[in-house]
Amino acid sequence: MKIRLVLIGLTAACAPLIPEPPRGGPAQAAQPTAAAATATAAVQPVPYEDQSFEGWKQGFLARHGGANRAAFERELAGLSPDPSVIRLDGNQPEFSRPVGAYVQNAVSAQRIAEGRDRLMSAPVAAEQRYGVPREILVGIWAQESAFGQVQGDHDVIRSLATLAHDGRRRDWAEEQLKEALTIIVEGRAPRSRLKGSWAGAMGQSQFMPDNYRRLAVDGDGDGVVDIWNSPADA
Repeated sequence: MKIRLVLIGLTAACAPLIPEPPRGGPAQAAQPTAAAATATAAVQPVPYEDQSFEGWKQGFLARHGGANRAAFERELAGLSPDPSVIRLDGNQPEFSRPVGAYVQNAVSAQRIAEGRDRLMSAPVAAEQRYGVPREILVGIWAQESAFGQVQGDHDVIRSLATLAHDGRRRDWAEEQLKEALTIIVEGRAPRSRLKGSWAGAMGQSQFMPDNYRRLAVDGDGDGVVDIWNSPADA
């Protein structure tokens, strides 16, 4: 029996346009006094493109910290941007390679052969519980991490902070960073375990932090949701 696994990835990434600030009133309007102009300038937000990393970080904490601000600040202390993340973000193989070359690499003969072997040990409990055929589970497992062999070793917190500061997908990256920090604050996983791709995807099935918090379950019944080391959880 031949099994055909078709993997289609659609990625949409866009940054919201930031409107320019008002350019002032009509020409005939009275000019503000020097003191008033100075006071006004003092409260104007710093444009995103002019922000230092520290400036962005303080803005992030103000926007998303809430009751967890002190804990978030501790996790972000001493952090610096990761230049490799920006480089990789601008050279994603899904967009930089011809589609034929990308698919050929994704479905190599070696990966197909290993996938056939893995079908016999696929997480049957997940298949029975959620109704997802094991062929699809194995296909995702293969494509996302080569069956757990290539999960990425980037610090997820640093990667997402770098993407957020860069600004191309700031709203998305800040939301994912907030979710990743919340995983730590809630005690679901220690900071040391939050390793993953340059884009913040984690574990053998490359969950983004928001999906880990919403969807991850304890598949092997050990009381811990470990998508990095437990195939059943992944």
